[in-house]
Amino acid sequence: MATAQSPIARQPDKLDYASSTQFKFGIHQLPKVEFFTLSANVPSISADTVINPTPFKDIPTVGEKLTYD
Repeated sequence: MATAQSPIARQPDKLDYASSTQFKFGIHQLPKVEFFTLSANVPSISADTVINPTPFKDIPTVGEKLTYD
């Protein structure tokens, strides 16, 4: 059986502002809502390269297709 807690009781008591791994996450559309997190996963984005051949040297340039991992 789950115990019911109020949202005020679940807020962190003390924030360590010297810690570089702790940050506050807020959303503009929800101005009164803040999340205190220690880590976040951000998906990686990579772009294909296209080789442009020239008489002197092949020049790699950024392609048009992005790949999300």
